[in-house]
Amino acid sequence: MSKITLTTKPGTIFLYSDYGMGLLDHLLSLKQGGISHVGPIKNRILNVLGVNDTKIMLSDHKVNYRYPTGHLNGSEIETPIVPEIIAGAGALHSTADDLVKYLSANIGLLHTKLDTSIQLQHLLSHSASISNPTHYDAYVALV
Repeated sequence: MSKITLTTKPGTIFLYSDYGMGLLDHLLSLKQGGISHVGPIKNRILNVLGVNDTKIMLSDHKVNYRYPTGHLNGSEIETPIVPEIIAGAGALHSTADDLVKYLSANIGLLHTKLDTSIQLQHLLSHSASISNPTHYDAYVALV
């Protein structure tokens, strides 16, 4: 990080970064004494929503038989492995049932103690033009 040069003044534009989100997760983990983000996510979000089959680490059996396989142009693709150090950038794997529960909570059909947080999250939006010089889009939205 010490070698990175910012191209704009912080707070002037919005750019999303998987690396940045993963780094933020890692730094917050270090601030909490090295406690992994997995426990708080499971206890504060997943358990509350009842999404019991959403995991970060999957066994080979679960990868092959319980979770959906991504497709591109009609062919199966190998699910990319997110390095553990930046797992906070999106390493959650969900079953279709869990995604329906998550969606239900977000559109108000499932009510939990997270309702207020979900409503506040819906207030946040940023318009952005995403630069993609490597044309890397094959895995976008695999959740």
